[in-house]
Amino acid sequence: MWKPANPVVIAGRTLTDREAWWHEFRNELDELYGGTVDSDLVTMLSNTTHPRAFNEDPCHVARLAHAVLNI
Repeated sequence: MWKPANPVVIAGRTLTDREAWWHEFRNELDELYGGTVDSDLVTMLSNTTHPRAFNEDPCHVARLAHAVLNI
């Protein structure tokens, strides 16, 4: 399973690996879409891709999802 290089801490709480994966995935998609990505879309994509790609870098998975959605 993918693990962040450094623990992701938000509001003093360390995220679980799954939460960190989602956080990194969301941040990458947000950057790729210039801050206009819909949170429901991110949730749907994350829930769909994480079970299949939990060993992969979430930023890489986000870039793949972005490429597929923009074909």
